[in-house]
Amino acid sequence: MSGLSARLAGLGLRLRIGLIFAGLGAVLLAGLVLGLVVGARHGGATAAGFVQAGVVAGIAILAGLAGAWMLFDEHVARALDRLSGALRARAHAGAGGGFEARWLGDLAPAAAALAARAAAPPPVPPAADDSTRRLERILAGLPIGVVVAGGDDQVAFYNAQAARLIDGLALGQDLSALIDPGPVRAALARTGPGAVTALTTRSAAGRLIAAELRRKEAGYVIALRDVSEVTARREARAARLSALVEDLGRPAAALSALAELLEDPLAPPPDAATRAALAFEARRLTAALGDLADAAEAERRLAARVPGLAAPGGALLAALAAALDRVGLPVAIRPLAGAAGVDLAADPDALAGRIAALGQRLAEGGRIPAWVALAPEAEAGSEHATERGVQPGTDAPGAAGALLRLGWRGAALPLATLEGWLGPEGWTEPWVENGVENGAESGAESGGAGGGWALCLPLAPARAAAQGPEARPLAYDFTLMRRELPAELADRALDAMACVVLDCETTGLDPARDALVEIAALRVTAGRIVPGERFETLVDPGRPIPAAAQAVHGISDAAVAGAPGPAAAAAAFVDFARGAAIVAHNAPFDLELVGRARGQPLEVPVLDTVLLSAAVFGRAEVHTLDALAARLAVPVPEGRRHRAMGDVEVTAEVFLRLIPMLRARGIETFGQAVTAMRRHPRLLRDLNRTDPADSRRR
Repeated sequence: MSGLSARLAGLGLRLRIGLIFAGLGAVLLAGLVLGLVVGARHGGATAAGFVQAGVVAGIAILAGLAGAWMLFDEHVARALDRLSGALRARAHAGAGGGFEARWLGDLAPAAAALAARAAAPPPVPPAADDSTRRLERILAGLPIGVVVAGGDDQVAFYNAQAARLIDGLALGQDLSALIDPGPVRAALARTGPGAVTALTTRSAAGRLIAAELRRKEAGYVIALRDVSEVTARREARAARLSALVEDLGRPAAALSALAELLEDPLAPPPDAATRAALAFEARRLTAALGDLADAAEAERRLAARVPGLAAPGGALLAALAAALDRVGLPVAIRPLAGAAGVDLAADPDALAGRIAALGQRLAEGGRIPAWVALAPEAEAGSEHATERGVQPGTDAPGAAGALLRLGWRGAALPLATLEGWLGPEGWTEPWVENGVENGAESGAESGGAGGGWALCLPLAPARAAAQGPEARPLAYDFTLMRRELPAELADRALDAMACVVLDCETTGLDPARDALVEIAALRVTAGRIVPGERFETLVDPGRPIPAAAQAVHGISDAAVAGAPGPAAAAAAFVDFARGAAIVAHNAPFDLELVGRARGQPLEVPVLDTVLLSAAVFGRAEVHTLDALAARLAVPVPEGRRHRAMGDVEVTAEVFLRLIPMLRARGIETFGQAVTAMRRHPRLLRDLNRTDPADSRRR
């Protein structure tokens, strides 16, 4: 009996009630037949009369039972099903819809009141929430990439800089598949908990990364810096210097031989050919020395652009005003248009202190500091800036920074003297110019016989951080470090799975003939949507998009012009979704299109929200995406429905709200979900393997 009870418990409420009425009908018919047989034997009536009476009575009994069952089903069974679905949606998914149970008296209002009280979230302490946001802002702004991984290399934390360095980085991903695992394994082997060790590794894309790894009890923290550019620059510098040394060596050897010839007392006087050779080699040597000087200057400029050191021009102007005021110099500060917004590779306070000290030295010599001007270097209009190749909007080694001028009234000073007082660090190629000639002062301000002079200091721009195609926010879930995942996918809890939610827009509704025009996806890890881990691309189908399809999704032929083709777009999506289960609404449609575009079926674990909805609400309910969104109180963004990313966002929210409702019905793992989906083959076919227990960890 226990086996029969278990099987009956697995049936739906309405089906069980239908079986009860069917059993009752069978019992009544059996009793009627038995009564007729007994009456015929003892009553003496003809058999035909008893049969006719039995048929009429049986039909009446069956009709009455059918009517009673239909009324009971509509007023009680179906109403209870709707009420339980609404209760679960309110309690487990946070849906705020009403309760439809008009024939159950006060049960629906009472259930609504109880659900509202039970589902009320506990208050979040404001201080804790503020502290979390503040910590997120600090970690997101770190100038280096940071990744935290568990002992099984699952990524539990990363910031935007790390996402730029490592292609495909995502929560729950295996870090050893994204970077060369050898150096990391070696570092972990030689490092105890809490210790730090340095290593060098490469990303899957070949980027050279310098890292510091700190081992933790449950995993490790790794800080990353891209050193590809630095390494390439060093190699180029070494090759350039080797070439310059070789260029210097040849004329130097020739000049040495000529010098020995000239020093020989027995040698005849140099003829015209010897003198010409001497002059030629001297010019070669001069040119090579000039190239060496240019290379040294380029290195000096590059060194002045310190990575991570950046200050806006406005901060420098404020620091200059404060520093000059402290030493008692009434110097006018002249910011020119655009100067305040230029980012400079300079420490404002240190530079302002040196300028103030220089002003004091000038004043002690009878030269009166009168003004300080700051202008974007490309707009400063000096011949020096033009000679140095500074052009607006460039980012070459001589790209536009700013030009700082310190003007004084009185006699000129040699540049060497000024540099000796000020020090050479922080600028390249300073010069002295006449303030009147360059328009920095008016004639009245230049004053005296000495005129006005200015020391011009070019300030290097701050080096921009490497930018990816799109900034990604901080992402973390430290429960990934503590969670031990089952080796078999079938045993993995739904809220512990790494999933990618997929939706496609197409040229029509036939996946065997129509083509992709848009693919969108986002990642769901540990039961939440991961911000920033999204995939979205238009697709050029290679054919005109029918007007009927354009009327649905609004994607025209002009919109997809220049977009990747179906094969390239499908391949890019597969790279994004690697290692994750696919969640989709009507998955056979989307996956057949993607598989056909890439030339082979996509063999991945699949969770279909149509079938999961049937497992929760029953097959008799409507399971369209709009109906599910309304039932689960999922907002549908206006204007984004029937665009791939808009539908993906709705599907992801629906999936997350279905998970606790499935758990309440005893469907907790992927294997149990597959079994539940296969109970509704008349809705859709399940795309998973025949035996979900055979699905190994991916």
